[in-house]
Amino acid sequence: MVPIAHFQTSLETPHLFLRASQADDFKPLFAIGSDPEVWSLHSETDRYTEEKFSAYFESGLRNDLGAYTLIYKPTSEVAGFTRYYDYDSVAATVKIGYTFLSKALWGKGVNQELKKAMIVHAFEGGCTQVIFEVFERNFRSQRAVLKLGATEIEPRGDRKRFALFRTDAFSSLAT
Repeated sequence: MVPIAHFQTSLETPHLFLRASQADDFKPLFAIGSDPEVWSLHSETDRYTEEKFSAYFESGLRNDLGAYTLIYKPTSEVAGFTRYYDYDSVAATVKIGYTFLSKALWGKGVNQELKKAMIVHAFEGGCTQVIFEVFERNFRSQRAVLKLGATEIEPRGDRKRFALFRTDAFSSLAT
C-alpha cells in the first residue's frame, strides 16, 4: 500500500518543479487557464471562464492526493497544474490527469517530462499501474499518453482510458 503522503511529495524534473498547490496559486494559474485554446479539446471547453476554472482549481485543492502547481525552472514562473487522483490501494493503481500547461511550453517535451516523473514516482511508491482518462476528442492528450508507451484499455463513458504497467521494461522512463 502506498502512503497517501507519497503522492503529495514535491517532484523535480530538468525543467519543472512540482509543488503542492495552494490557494494563492489561483491567480497565476487562471492567467494561463483563461485562454480558451487551452481547453478547446477538453470536455469542458468553457473552463477558461473564472467560474468554471475556479471549480476545477478548487476540486484539485480538495483532492485527497492534493494537486501540483508546476513551476517552470528557467523562469521561476507558474506554468501549469496537474494531479494524482483515484488511488486504489487494493489494486495499487492511481490516475494522473487534470493537467494543463502554459501554451508557451506546448510542443517542447515538457508534458512528457512531467508525466514521466509522475509515473516513475507512482511506481517507486509501489503502484503497479498508472491510468490516464482522456476525453474522447482530446487527440493531443491521447497522442501524448501513447508516446509514453501506454496501452489503451476499456473506455469509460466519454473517456478513452490508457494504462501503464510497472514492469522491468518500463525502467526506461527513469532516464
